[in-house]
Amino acid sequence: MRVQRAIGVVLVTLLLLPVLSWAATTGKISGVVRDAGTNEPLPGVNIVVEGTMMGASTSLDGTYYIINIPPGVFRLKATMMGYQSTIKTDVLVKVDLTTHVNFSLGETILDLGESVEIVADRPIVQKDLTSGRAIVTAEEIKEMPVESFQGVLQMKAGVTTGSDGAMHIRGGRSNEVSYMIDGIAMSNPFSGGVVVQVENTGIQELQVVSGTFNAEYGQAMSGVVNIVTKEGGSKYHGNLAMYMADRISTHDDIYVNIDDINVLSQYNFDASIDGPVPGTKGKVTFFASARYFNEDGYYYGIREHNMGDVLYVDPASAANLANSPYNDGRLFFLEPFEDDNANGVFDVAEPFDDLNGNGVYDAGESFEDVDGNSYYNEAETYSDYNGNGFKDNGISGDSSYVPMNPYKRLSAQAKLTYRVTPNITLRYNLLYNDSESKYYSHFSKYVPDGIPTRYDNTVTHKVDLTHQLSRSTFYELKVAMYEDDYQRYLYKDWQDPRYLPNILRSSTPGSEFYGGGQDRRHFYRNSVTTVARFDLTSQVNNSHQVKLGGEARYHDMHQHGYSVSISETNNWVPTIYTPATSTSNDMYDRFPIELSAYFQDKIELKDMIVNIGIRYDYFDSQGQVVKDPKDTKLIAGNRESLADLERVDATPKQNISPRRGIAYPITERGTIHFSYGHFFQIPPFSYLYSNPEFEVVSGRFNSVLGNADLEPQQTVIYEIGLQQQLTNDLGVEAIMFYKDIRNWLGSEFYELYSRGDYYSRYQTLDFGNVRGVTVTLEKRRTGYFSGAVDYTYSVAEGNSSDPLSSFYDNQTVPPQETEARVVPLDWDQTHSLNFTATFSKPRDWGMSLQGRFGTGLPYTPTRDALRIDAENSERKPSQMTFDLAAHKDFYLKKNHFLSFFLKVYNLFDTLNENYVYSDTGRATYALYPSTDYGHLFGRHALNDYLTRPNYYSAPRSVRMGVNFGF
Repeated sequence: MRVQRAIGVVLVTLLLLPVLSWAATTGKISGVVRDAGTNEPLPGVNIVVEGTMMGASTSLDGTYYIINIPPGVFRLKATMMGYQSTIKTDVLVKVDLTTHVNFSLGETILDLGESVEIVADRPIVQKDLTSGRAIVTAEEIKEMPVESFQGVLQMKAGVTTGSDGAMHIRGGRSNEVSYMIDGIAMSNPFSGGVVVQVENTGIQELQVVSGTFNAEYGQAMSGVVNIVTKEGGSKYHGNLAMYMADRISTHDDIYVNIDDINVLSQYNFDASIDGPVPGTKGKVTFFASARYFNEDGYYYGIREHNMGDVLYVDPASAANLANSPYNDGRLFFLEPFEDDNANGVFDVAEPFDDLNGNGVYDAGESFEDVDGNSYYNEAETYSDYNGNGFKDNGISGDSSYVPMNPYKRLSAQAKLTYRVTPNITLRYNLLYNDSESKYYSHFSKYVPDGIPTRYDNTVTHKVDLTHQLSRSTFYELKVAMYEDDYQRYLYKDWQDPRYLPNILRSSTPGSEFYGGGQDRRHFYRNSVTTVARFDLTSQVNNSHQVKLGGEARYHDMHQHGYSVSISETNNWVPTIYTPATSTSNDMYDRFPIELSAYFQDKIELKDMIVNIGIRYDYFDSQGQVVKDPKDTKLIAGNRESLADLERVDATPKQNISPRRGIAYPITERGTIHFSYGHFFQIPPFSYLYSNPEFEVVSGRFNSVLGNADLEPQQTVIYEIGLQQQLTNDLGVEAIMFYKDIRNWLGSEFYELYSRGDYYSRYQTLDFGNVRGVTVTLEKRRTGYFSGAVDYTYSVAEGNSSDPLSSFYDNQTVPPQETEARVVPLDWDQTHSLNFTATFSKPRDWGMSLQGRFGTGLPYTPTRDALRIDAENSERKPSQMTFDLAAHKDFYLKKNHFLSFFLKVYNLFDTLNENYVYSDTGRATYALYPSTDYGHLFGRHALNDYLTRPNYYSAPRSVRMGVNFGF
């Protein structure tokens, strides 16, 4: 019945698709053509976008519009018999916005085939913006000292970077942002974030919609990042760039091995080419790019220990290990000895002359009196666990430096564009990423080989058909499929003989690094998302542009996580406990469905622009929840199988979201806007499906259950803004915003009927609010200089930053009181200031400097692991960083160039403290623990343990390279 219902909903939606949907990947040009002598409007003038098949003719009042134009820079030509042809160059088209281009044509008697070329004005004030939006073009990205589009986002007003590096837009959680690529939402369904990386060389335009975005956008509460990729042109262009780099820092007291300069510790190759496909007469064009990046990282460990070192294991357990099948050369023991002289050090026998060859020291034989006590010392007895004839000390490493956060990625992008007829265009887009990386583990600093590797492979296929039905109406059919395959493990085969017993790591004392062992966890996650949508846009008249939209989305999701157990309990046989009997083995397959539809009308009047729309969203998790959340059969030991636990189907969720925005041009150089909207978002699917076997560990708060019946989260956003052009090259934008957050993801706790058994389950019951002001000052290029300054004042408050805050509070002894009022969120940054200054001479040289400043993020003060003040009542130190990019160009021919470039990230090698110790508020020192065991054998100094490089931002990186293009 459940499957039939889901299939029925999908079929109905697909039948409705021909009258639904639009996704913003194109813009519009409009304007008026007048007689230069009389200023009267000219009807019948032909307007053509050069290099394309797009154009229009002016109506009786001299007006025209051209829709469905991809973003980019174009030449616009106006022609009419009896008038001189006029070309407007440098016309910039932006996604979902209108570019106004007016013409003034002069009369001519003879048609000599000559045209007048005029550089089009680019107004600083975008009059049809009804909400906050930052737009960055390919040319601007090229000048910036950034390596990814995420680096571009960090420079925009309203964007905050948390301690963990995650980006937050206007105070929301990081997973509240929707990432769109060429009109298709491509966020990771498990956890949020973009599912596939688009390299900077493949981006035509990047938009950050941080305000009350239109009804065409869904499943987002904080912002939308809209990426439009490049496509091939009518001429061939290519680019090849490469660089080498290393981290150069003076902070060798924090970063191990940072003083070893190796220019090959980072290297990068980046290539792209585009143009027409030979033999197609220009009807088929292509764009292709590829990038390979490799970095050793800047966190290094010291191989003091191999994974088989048995250092902190008690003597009885060490004896059991000695009798295990793993004592075959894989283990290196700290073998106990009889300390006869109580000096704390194992004493070996002093060398002697064995005159009679009996192998023992006899009186009268000469010996080397090593300790100067005038008598021969015999060797102290020890337990030779591995039988190698030597006293082993549990330290078998070679003390070499080992990279602990290496990263390498291969990414590729290919786009084919087939212009079947002047009115029909077919596109195919392929995006591919394959990466391999490791996370730094501070506790593994001296056994660095024991951390797992992460493998992430994503591939996206997208086909879209655009059909221009008339000059005012077009539709676009899109079908996409994207797959993300993520794996994490140390050895792929869980029965690999290199996996070693649990106790090597679990016996490590507190405030100490691991002395052996390895990570034995495996994690596998795969999702395939299929999307179908039909998009229709119609310019009903000069004032109304209507959009009707809808989408069907189907997810095929699989996840499996488990841990390999090797212990005496299982006779030293590697064991994976089944999902039904173990909380350390979770596995599920889920197939959620999403449907959406909306209506949007953009009304462009002389004195007002209005965006009004409404959105409908439907979601079915295709999951189940327990019927009685207090059922004692939630404890796995109380049931024979999962079938004994009574469950019910989760109910589908439906929401309607109204959106509206109004812009008023107050002068020729200024506008104000107001916008308001309701926004809903289903939490990331990992929260719906976690702990799929509904297993509760007996006791107090040892387990968390997912909830496939979660209600959507809700945010209501209000915004008012002003755009003002101050001079011909200087403009300012100021925006005030307020967000009211309800049904935010949190957790609630239950006590089973058995009494004394507590657990938490995810629930949408948290709340918060965000208020703030953003100010952006933009300086257009005049002469050699251009720049921008973005300032944000923001207050982000809520009753919890983490959905599991109340769960963690109840785990403490004694339990802490969970906040029932709003407090600063973990990523609440009161003041932030970004600036970019670019000095350049086109086709010669350029230099760009950007800086970021932010006041400290909050933290909760504690003493001896107990909270001593309200949650997030103190602040970390402020942060500041500067990045530099410079290049020198040499043109070999008109369009062939060779460029040498330099990029320096964290120019002044600033130590920004991302994390701090909660008893001092600094990363540099802590008050706990108070005992230093560094004087004992095998232990490390307390200062070494407390010096954590991952508490700081990345050290300075210097990159030098060459770029060849044509």
